[in-house]
Amino acid sequence: MADEIQFGDKICNVTDAGKSYIKRHHLNISFSSFCENKSKCENPSYSSYCEWHYTGTGLEYQLLAGPLFAVLFSVTGIPFTALMEKTTVNRKDVIIISITMWSLMGLRGLGLGVFQWGVYIGLGLAFVLDLIVDVLGWRWAYWLCAFPGFILALLTIVTVKEPPRQIANYQVEQHVQLKESPQQPFWSVLFVLVLITSSLRCGGGYNFNYNAANYFRYYYPDYPYEHFMSWIPAVFGILGAFLGGILSDRAALGRGYVGRIYVFSVSILVSIPLSIGVLLLDPPWCFAVMMPNFIAVGMWGCCATSTVVEQAPKGRQTLAMAYYIFSINMLGGNMNVLIPVLKSAIGLRYALLVMYPGMYVLSLCFCLLCIPFAKRKIKAQKAAEASDEDERKTLLGNQVVT
Repeated sequence: MADEIQFGDKICNVTDAGKSYIKRHHLNISFSSFCENKSKCENPSYSSYCEWHYTGTGLEYQLLAGPLFAVLFSVTGIPFTALMEKTTVNRKDVIIISITMWSLMGLRGLGLGVFQWGVYIGLGLAFVLDLIVDVLGWRWAYWLCAFPGFILALLTIVTVKEPPRQIANYQVEQHVQLKESPQQPFWSVLFVLVLITSSLRCGGGYNFNYNAANYFRYYYPDYPYEHFMSWIPAVFGILGAFLGGILSDRAALGRGYVGRIYVFSVSILVSIPLSIGVLLLDPPWCFAVMMPNFIAVGMWGCCATSTVVEQAPKGRQTLAMAYYIFSINMLGGNMNVLIPVLKSAIGLRYALLVMYPGMYVLSLCFCLLCIPFAKRKIKAQKAAEASDEDERKTLLGNQVVT
């Protein structure tokens, strides 16, 4: 695909004729070194032996994988959420239109088919599509990703019904919210810290997922990495999501969403050394480390989303989720544009070490900062609830006396 549309960085690569020339003359040089000097691709005398090869990597790829997707995906979330909450727009129709348009675009249709699990299922299927590309061509990968979206849109029309609801009156709700719970404004230090933590954590994962294929092709060109990457993310990522949900729910029973933040912190802490091992170990050991790593990686999503929803004021949970999606994609989804700069300075492996486990380290620091603010907020919430309960009892007693 990259050679056909001349996309991404290009390198001077040896042709089949060049390989035959090296073997025939018994030259003491490797295939990769023969055309290492880029001038050979520009010299007509070597045109049969060396040619330009587009790798599909570099800044163009990072812009396509990151900002061109993340900005549009993030910016549209908040206004659409506000529109659906303030008007009588049928949410089922919005879902159907979105799925159909997404399928027509042909990008990540499989990967975002289901939220949370789709991240890991889609990542695994991306490497399965590598095998299809080798047989049918790269365009089939996009067509196959688009087709399930049309089926899902039809199923949504048939099976999903719009539930009855009341139109949100933001001015009235805001007045009541501020009157009843002055300690519960929409924005808080905790909310901002959770958004930063989640964005850094998500960004580290994006940096590896977007560049995993390029990484293994670059350092291990003859190793069948897709045999492992096609199932490890899906199987162990889903297992991690299950485990994270169970552990965070149990932790929340006695501590509220502070318990969820504890589980969030542990999952990040465990994934840091494992992600370093993925990048420093050679196959197949890197894939052995990748299995528990994806379990730890899969745990974070349910902890983060549950915390975002539970810390939000009543009636603002959907809007809080919209800001959460906006943050993890706008900040986390655009970090990968720094990888080409780091790659040119320190190489791809060390660039990923900075942008993959390095982002996890920063995320852990902000996650730990969330804990004292979460404890303080829960304490304020309980005090407000106790005050409201006392006020209700007083009013009830006055009504009985009257």
